[in-house]
Amino acid sequence: MKKIDAVLAWLMILLGVLHCGATWISIKGFPVGAMWGFAGGAAIIEAGLLNLVRQGSGKGLARTGSIIGNVLLTVLILSVGFAQIGHLVHHLHFFLITALVIAELIFSLRG
Repeated sequence: MKKIDAVLAWLMILLGVLHCGATWISIKGFPVGAMWGFAGGAAIIEAGLLNLVRQGSGKGLARTGSIIGNVLLTVLILSVGFAQIGHLVHHLHFFLITALVIAELIFSLRG
């Protein structure tokens, strides 16, 4: 299970990087939407990194930070998902990121 946990954390980081890069490719210029897209990617990267830190020690602040990061990202994803479901149906990566975040939340809660 530890290997699956590590692979999912690295996948979160990779998808966060791709999200940041795709934001600037798909949204030309520097509009507010691009900044929000980049911030979402940065949040995904940070949660993935917190999950890697948790795997190193698994106790105390590392675990607490991982849980908080995953809970906040889950709330953000579900909020965006409910508000934009008609738009997101065409973006399957949203559902992949959602599955990864929820899986990592479960891993962080299990300890």
